[in-house]
Parts: sequence; C-alpha cells; structure tokens
Amino acid sequence: MRAAEIMTKEVVTVGPDESVGEIATLLLENAITGVPVVDDARRVLGIVSESDLIGRPLAGSGRAWWLRLFGERSATLDEITAARHLKAQDVMTKPAVTVGEETPLAILARLMRRRRINRVPVLKEGRLVGIVSRADLLYAFTRTHEVTLYRG
Repeated sequence: MRAAEIMTKEVVTVGPDESVGEIATLLLENAITGVPVVDDARRVLGIVSESDLIGRPLAGSGRAWWLRLFGERSATLDEITAARHLKAQDVMTKPAVTVGEETPLAILARLMRRRRINRVPVLKEGRLVGIVSRADLLYAFTRTHEVTLYRG
C-alpha cells in the first residue's frame, strides 16, 4: 500500500496568519491534533500541533507561559496577551516533514517513528493533496500484512 491509498483527502489547513486561538478552536472542533500551514497555492509551510500551541515558551520565558498558571509564579498579563496574538507562522514547526503519494506505508511508518511525528502531509507536484496520521497507519496495518515490513 501507498500513502495515497490511506491518506485523508479533505485536509483541515490554516494559513500562516491564522491566530493560535483560532487554530486551537479548529483542532477541538475537528477532533484533530495538528494542521498543515499552507500558502495560497497549497504549498506546505509548516505544521501546527497541540504541542506547538501549549508547549512553546515565549521569548525570555523559562517555561511555557500557561504552566505558570498552575505554579507559584503566575503568568503576567503581557505574556497572556502576547500569546493570544501569535500566528501560525510564529509557532509552527518548519520545515514540515512531507511525503509523496507513492510513498510505501513501511517507509512512512519508519519516518514517523524516527522523526517522532504524528502526521505527515502528502504532496503531489509540491502541493498538499492529503495527510496521513498515525491512526491512519494503524488502521491500514490492521487490514494488511504490511505490518511485518514495519518492524525493520
């Protein structure tokens, strides 16, 4: 099997100027954990995941601002305000790891495991045409014998 056979074709995406608040809402509403950041031509610029939204410390911060909400040092109003105004381009992981439609599942699985990533955008001629998540791979492996190829 290849990436094109298991990918989700209707990909939820954001533009580079989408706010982190809007991205968080989008993730929750769609029950997903990350989205590709694309330009107007559907070229992938990066990925924003839950980890990017909640784990990225602001400049000058010793830790993520939101963690201070639960600790002795509380977050300052400036930190909370600054975080709300961050955009996808400010927090995205770049460059995004991508694959082509013909990438075999065994290679895709190995790539995801080694790079410790949960989703991989699928490209055709440099443009986004789908996305494969770890759940997509698990589902495919339950339907095929390719699981033995993954162990390598």
